[in-house]
Amino acid sequence: MLYVNMTDKFMSGWGGASNGRSHYCVRCETLTQANAIEKAAQARPEMIRVTVAQAPRKGRRGDHVTVEDVSDLGGPWLQYMPA
Repeated sequence: MLYVNMTDKFMSGWGGASNGRSHYCVRCETLTQANAIEKAAQARPEMIRVTVAQAPRKGRRGDHVTVEDVSDLGGPWLQYMPA
């Protein structure tokens, strides 16, 4: 299992991350999926610190961490997935 971890600079400071940063983690089953999600995240201007890791990013106190499975994503997140 691989995770594409990123910080959402737009959502940081709002909602569940009102006292910290908003981290978004996408769980992938293959390196191909992880590479495609990483490329999609890098194409989004609000996503920073995009990395592929073996575990989801751990937040600090005040941070909000969301973990989603790649199979639950759609739209621009899947634009770099091979056919």
